Amino acid sequence: MKALSRNRLAAVLYRSEPKLRSKANNPIGDINMRNTTLRLKLAACAVAVFISACGGGDASAPASGGAASIGFAVDGYLNGATVLCDTNGNGVADSGERTVTTDSSGFFRFSPSCSSALVATGGTSIDTGLAFTGTLKAPSGATVITPLTTLIASGMSESKLKEVLGITGNDSLLTTDPARTQTGSSTLINADLMKKTLILQQLAQKITEVVAGLATSGGDAARAAIYSEVMAALAQALAANPALVTGGTISETVTRALVKAAAQRVAASTTLPAGVKAGVAALNADSLAQVMAGALKAQGESILGASGDTLTAKTKAAQESTAITMLIVDNRMNASLTGAPSAATTALGTLATQQVTGTAPVATNLVANGSFSNGVTGWIGSGRQVRTEGGNSFNFADVAVAGQAFAVNLSYPLAIPTQGVRYKLRFKASSDRTRTMIAGIGLNEGDFNSANQIVNLTTTEQTFELILTSNFASANSRVFFDMGAAVGIVVIDDVELMLDTSTPPPAVGGPTAAASAPTELAANVRSIFSDSYTNVTG
Repeated sequence: MKALSRNRLAAVLYRSEPKLRSKANNPIGDINMRNTTLRLKLAACAVAVFISACGGGDASAPASGGAASIGFAVDGYLNGATVLCDTNGNGVADSGERTVTTDSSGFFRFSPSCSSALVATGGTSIDTGLAFTGTLKAPSGATVITPLTTLIASGMSESKLKEVLGITGNDSLLTTDPARTQTGSSTLINADLMKKTLILQQLAQKITEVVAGLATSGGDAARAAIYSEVMAALAQALAANPALVTGGTISETVTRALVKAAAQRVAASTTLPAGVKAGVAALNADSLAQVMAGALKAQGESILGASGDTLTAKTKAAQESTAITMLIVDNRMNASLTGAPSAATTALGTLATQQVTGTAPVATNLVANGSFSNGVTGWIGSGRQVRTEGGNSFNFADVAVAGQAFAVNLSYPLAIPTQGVRYKLRFKASSDRTRTMIAGIGLNEGDFNSANQIVNLTTTEQTFELILTSNFASANSRVFFDMGAAVGIVVIDDVELMLDTSTPPPAVGGPTAAASAPTELAANVRSIFSDSYTNVTG
């Protein structure tokens, strides 16, 4: 764990203490300063406070004397973090309350010393270069600041926290540094505690990212506040549930309960911005939890099963992954998330897990005769006419009279069994003039509900690639091309429909309020977006 030992230890704060601490009960131990090992016998000072959100360190700290609280992070974690001496316990820096900032090595100091609860926010991770956007807390009397002390500060008992995480031994979570390593070594003294600290950090961070991503406004600016609400929800939910961690396994059922509790707390919050609350409130909390739980379990078990130097790499990979957030944000309008849990919700959750584990199915073309090499086999519709020139086959449709778009149609029936799944529709097309057509996927029955796009054709063959999310589910579905809205020849070739296994792009912000009432008479309005493809004239 060389990388962890050099980059995970956050910062050290010393406070005056009248009692002499022996090596046996001293969580600080040896110091390595400028390659010289000093064995401390602390006298009238030195209680170390470590900020440890995501990792380790292989040193302790220099002793201090007098009234000043000084500290030094030998291989620091957070650079530029703000540490608050929270005298009134409200978690924010108010007038008259003191704050200090960690330097590039994680060092900070309070003078005179701080005897209140500590709150750490902001800063940049030295090992990953990523901004820390959460909020770490520790109650008064604690000598470490970690995600676990944050849960205790949020109201959870230490004994119950140990129980649900499977932490054994009598060492206090408020005074034991999970990132401390053996003297002169990169080996963690308590690797199990470190991993479980990282698991809780990962859970809180990913839930926070999803909440911020769903926000209709103000999500990024409120991340620290969201994190605090999430941690408070986790503390309550963990206290009310059985074990989250058993051996090398994380309970998906308990993880689901944690996500649901966080979503409900955020939606009901009296302190978070309205845009943050609205984004989460628009989803069904049970469905959101079901989609996220399997992926969070997979990430946590990857950290839990790591050993040696792989812990750093696996933790970093989990922290940097945006797969869960992007999948949920991209599908936030789908019934799989807005409605009660369904088969579509289960399928979306499976896809989330596959994306974070790298086991998403290999994309295969669902259109068996997309090259038209077998003539019209599999294809239906009034626009079906296959030609072969120079050994290449393609579909050739000549629209003589403009009418409804679907009046000249080319379709390929197939099964799209799950709602809320992303597909990639790829094809080549051209025309004898500049014109448009509609391409997409949809039902081949009933109301012919579909996901589609309008594409612009020219006399030059183009390759189109459309990313479409199924808003339906049926064994009788189809790929379709509606060409009847404009005259002209349309040539289509090399049609492919595949599952889109790439990470969804960030969603573009949409309306944050309902549209105003229309002022025009309905008879004077023509819509260019219609399931029935009504012609626009006049």
